[in-house]
Parts: sequence; C-alpha cells; structure tokens
Amino acid sequence: MLLGNLETGIIGDSRAPREITFTLNRAVLELADVLPVLEDTDGGRPVPPLSATDDTLTYRVGVASQGSAVYRLRAGA
Repeated sequence: MLLGNLETGIIGDSRAPREITFTLNRAVLELADVLPVLEDTDGGRPVPPLSATDDTLTYRVGVASQGSAVYRLRAGA
C-alpha cells in the first residue's frame, strides 16, 4: 500500500495528519488461511487488522502531515 497526504485543492489541506481505514478482500488477495499484519517499510510497528472476517480484512493507519507511508502485508500473529 502506498499512502500519501497530498493537497486536495484546498491550500494547506495536507498540513493535517490523516487516519485511513481500508478493507481488503481476502479472496482477491488469496489470504483465506492467514491473518496478515501491515508492515511499515520504514520500520514502524506492525499494524494488526482492525477487524477480520472470512471475507475481508480492515486496517486503520495514520499518515503524517505532508507525509507518505508504504506498507506491505506479511503473515502475522
């Protein structure tokens, strides 16, 4: 996942940190039998799913003001 806190047409909009919640489809990503965590490629703490069902995984992460983040899925606890 590549996330960026960019301007939206309102000057200064990217100066506020953002929280992003997104849902991934297990079938599309072939994740039926694992509970992956999001791993911050910059060395931050792994992010466990906010919720997990048989069909979906939902995560919530933050992006700093005028910042970006890159996450990858990995097998988790």
